[in-house]
Amino acid sequence: LEQKIKGSRKVSNYLVASALSIGGVGFLLASLSSYPGTVPTLLKAYDFILKEEIKLSDVIIGFNDTEEYPDEGIVVNNPTEVSEAVDDEEEIEEAALTPEDIKEHILKLKKLHSAFIKSIRGSDPDAAIYYLARMLKNGEDPLFIARRLIISASEDIGLANPNAMIIANSTFESVNKIGMPEGRIPLANATIYLSLSEKSNSSYKAINQAYEEVSNNPITEVPIHLMNAETKIDEEFGVGKGYEYDHNSENGFIKQDNFPKKLSNRKFYNPIGRGIEKTLKDRFEKLWLKD
Repeated sequence: LEQKIKGSRKVSNYLVASALSIGGVGFLLASLSSYPGTVPTLLKAYDFILKEEIKLSDVIIGFNDTEEYPDEGIVVNNPTEVSEAVDDEEEIEEAALTPEDIKEHILKLKKLHSAFIKSIRGSDPDAAIYYLARMLKNGEDPLFIARRLIISASEDIGLANPNAMIIANSTFESVNKIGMPEGRIPLANATIYLSLSEKSNSSYKAINQAYEEVSNNPITEVPIHLMNAETKIDEEFGVGKGYEYDHNSENGFIKQDNFPKKLSNRKFYNPIGRGIEKTLKDRFEKLWLKD
């Protein structure tokens, strides 16, 4: 399967150029980096050809200057011009991906995605770097991996180390700007940083519990003291009455019940005493759990 996926340059160019010439898939070229025929590109191009029921022999198109592949991708002057016709039909058919091949490879990548994220969650930088390398070598889109790092920083590191989100987002921007193969370096930096960061999923659990509450107990009311009185009629009906402006207090905090009456001080956030979140936990308990 690996040999089929990598194929030859002729076959890689053939698949991409065929899809490109038909229209609607010009974006495929953007995923080409250090060599043509990366897995995401081949899968998308071949899947497109299969869906459109196009025979490989129907479109014979090549790239200009196919031997030159700059790091940032392939430059195509005129993709519809036949500059290097593929003349070996057997070579194409041998390297062609079947739907089963595509499904098998996608399943393989999904397993690597899971192993990568769980290694970061488990604070194992060596295993995480290993699965990062496997994903890249198997042709996974570097930007997809960068997005997964942002999710990991949000879900598994969270408030224990808010800097993880900054690192993950800057990694996405870096990979997007420099591409591959150099993009593997910021991906490695972020992978190790996230792996060794303190972990907290308190925000993740809090929003999930709040979602569940809203779904199971839909409430339309908003406490009247939290509403703004936009008109004189609002004022006559007492809209906004009873609200206390926190900044008018000595400590900048006035303990108020801000929930609808049916909930009344429902608790969703359970802070974890690790990393930076320990400071937030202390303040939360001081404000809300102590009389």
